[in-house]
Amino acid sequence: MLTNFINSYKVFAGKRYKYFFLLYALFFLASGPLEKAVPLVIAYHGLSEATYGIFLSIVSFTFIFAPTIIAYLSIKKFGAYALGTLGSLIGFLGAIMLRLDLLPAWLVFVFCYMILLSRVIFNYSIGNKINTVIESGNRSKYFALRDFFLFGAISVGLLAGGFLTTRFSILKLYFIFSSLFVLTCLVIFIMRTKSILSDQITENNNATHSDKTMSDDVKKNGSDELTLSAVLKKRVFWAFVLINVFTSIYNISVRFLPLLGLQLGFDVSRLLTLVGFTTIVNAILGLVLGYFFDMRSRKLIYLIDIFIDLIPALTFAFTGSTVFFVIAYLITGLKDVFAPISFSYFFDCFPESNAQFVLGLLSSIDGINATLVPILVGFLWLQSHRLVFIVGAAGIVCAFLVALLVLPNVKMETA
Repeated sequence: MLTNFINSYKVFAGKRYKYFFLLYALFFLASGPLEKAVPLVIAYHGLSEATYGIFLSIVSFTFIFAPTIIAYLSIKKFGAYALGTLGSLIGFLGAIMLRLDLLPAWLVFVFCYMILLSRVIFNYSIGNKINTVIESGNRSKYFALRDFFLFGAISVGLLAGGFLTTRFSILKLYFIFSSLFVLTCLVIFIMRTKSILSDQITENNNATHSDKTMSDDVKKNGSDELTLSAVLKKRVFWAFVLINVFTSIYNISVRFLPLLGLQLGFDVSRLLTLVGFTTIVNAILGLVLGYFFDMRSRKLIYLIDIFIDLIPALTFAFTGSTVFFVIAYLITGLKDVFAPISFSYFFDCFPESNAQFVLGLLSSIDGINATLVPILVGFLWLQSHRLVFIVGAAGIVCAFLVALLVLPNVKMETA
């Protein structure tokens, strides 16, 4: 079985995929630790927590619109290469300017915002373009392997960043890591000269069978017309909107779990250290699941991905035990092992010509949820934390039913 497992990923040994994985590793090696260090930079300059909270609110508000705009510009105006390079350059400029000391407060926030914006531009331009040119039959395994490089790079960056920060200042960290954005631009330039993102390039002879992965429902709903009105007419699009709204209640409430841990008398810092290892565990297990389930119904995995959150949600609502709290917390973190297949299923539900734009539009709607739902969760938490997770559990059930009844059955067919 091990030989079959290794052979199933050999398709990704081609030159095209090597560029993809190198690009993700370089970009997130820089972006990951620099984003995590933003609060440290703000604290270094003596800015208050309240000011930082206002900054985060502004960021959330602007990111409501950014994904849709970036996806549209990438597809219709400037292209994925140009916007991917722009995102990397913005990250480079933000990082190099944060190296300067004695900056006025407004410039600190501008340059920190540039660091955060660079990732959004990267993801919704060249990142999503890569997603659409991957052969559908290999997409789940690709996402699993991509996440292995992505999260592995973030982990390495965080370790290196911690080492550098203890020996130098936090500003020195930004100066050193800024060079990685330049390398990212170089990789994008090479990809452009070699036409790596051309839809006609294939790594194996089975690529011509990728259209078989679309169900009849998707093909009937599919359209090459990329307009907002055309997308809004799709029932599948609104199904994903409802699913994201329903699941956002629990997803936002997870951010409040440290408060629940404190109420239960648990050492949250120890828990967060333990959960930090789930990142690399998810990446490794994702490779295994990508092998076993890439040729089966992705909708089934997507449904499991939604439903499994019901277990920790109900546990958090009714338990007073620190043991069950830890178990539920770990389930919440390890559940992301299904993310590569779920993400692949999303791309199966839309024509490739529209998927990139639809994902940007959904992310913009998610931005509205990220702005409004925390207010609801905070209000409910004042009444009772049990009420928060009961409502979250109800949302999970509703999301599961919408996915079960509305989303298409997209099954892989053997070539």
